[in-house]
Amino acid sequence: MLNDDKVRLQFALSMLDHVVLELTGFVYARAMRELFLAPVPVKRALSIGVVGEYHLTGRIPDSLTQGGVLGLASDELQHDPALLAIRLAVRGVEATLAKPEYNDSFRSSERKSRYLQSDALLKQYCLSVDGYNKYFDSPGHFEEWWQSGSVYKAIAKALS
Repeated sequence: MLNDDKVRLQFALSMLDHVVLELTGFVYARAMRELFLAPVPVKRALSIGVVGEYHLTGRIPDSLTQGGVLGLASDELQHDPALLAIRLAVRGVEATLAKPEYNDSFRSSERKSRYLQSDALLKQYCLSVDGYNKYFDSPGHFEEWWQSGSVYKAIAKALS
């Protein structure tokens, strides 16, 4: 089954919960730069969007559990920095795992979730996330979920 690119990618993404906080934190840090640990952005990150609702109620919003992050429309994403960060993080993982050089090493990895945290994959992942952000920031380039420039800038604006 792992010879099929689509199955291999879905299998890897199904374990993303092991590392999603790290990946989202990476996107946040890239977006906020020196303000990453400043009190105001941190407080806002805990009070708005999906994270705010979970922090307040202890429940994941129904809209998220029904559609999933990858199925949400742009109007549901654009004001929620956590969803933007997760979406960009997942796109980075997809782009990285789709590269041919990772096929064999993923298939031979004894623990697939550990493979997602390997140094080589994370370095390539960082480049992929930045590449996707640049793509979205270019005039005339967009996916359905994002149509207004840099995702990093949108996250920074939401948390400022």
